[in-house]
Amino acid sequence: MKYLILLVPIIFLFSCKKETMIKVHIENVATGAPYVDQLVYIRENPQNVNQENTTVYEGYTDSEGKLMIDFKYKRNAKYFIFISLPESYCYIHSLSYPINKEKTNDIHFRLAPCAQLKLKIQNVNCQGPGDNLKLYYIGREVPGQEMLDGQLMSEHDGCVNVESDNFISYPMGRRYYRWEVTRSGTTEVFQDTIYLEENEQRVYEILY
Repeated sequence: MKYLILLVPIIFLFSCKKETMIKVHIENVATGAPYVDQLVYIRENPQNVNQENTTVYEGYTDSEGKLMIDFKYKRNAKYFIFISLPESYCYIHSLSYPINKEKTNDIHFRLAPCAQLKLKIQNVNCQGPGDNLKLYYIGREVPGQEMLDGQLMSEHDGCVNVESDNFISYPMGRRYYRWEVTRSGTTEVFQDTIYLEENEQRVYEILY
């Protein structure tokens, strides 16, 4: 009888659920605008190879792109929180996060919609085949990512007049460029910042 008495508390200890608070915020990383009515769900990881991921919670963000969840969890289970991706996006910081069961979870999903960009480069002051252009992409304004020092995108010699064949999708927001123009042994450096709106199609011209 005494073994039965001891067994009952042990079973209760491992079967009961504890609770943690999860604060979710989903925003457009370029503008800070909220993602409203965005589906958020929590999955329990399988504990053996024969099990599948189980969705244990679903909810939607409010008018501020936020959702508060009082989540009850099993002690020995592992959980991850996800968002259902929108139809069009060109940047996401992370698709999912693990849930820390020991403290309040502040979960921040950052996304960016797409824009379309095409480059046109023209040497309008050409002095001959010795002219040289080096175009660098410096980076874009995304929290959590360091700006690049300068990545060489393309290099052109002579009387150049080129345009990209197709529009390329990029995250909306600011993009930074630098180009170096060398003529007759003298190099000049130029920089520019452009802002791409959501769903915008832009032809960006570099005239030198």
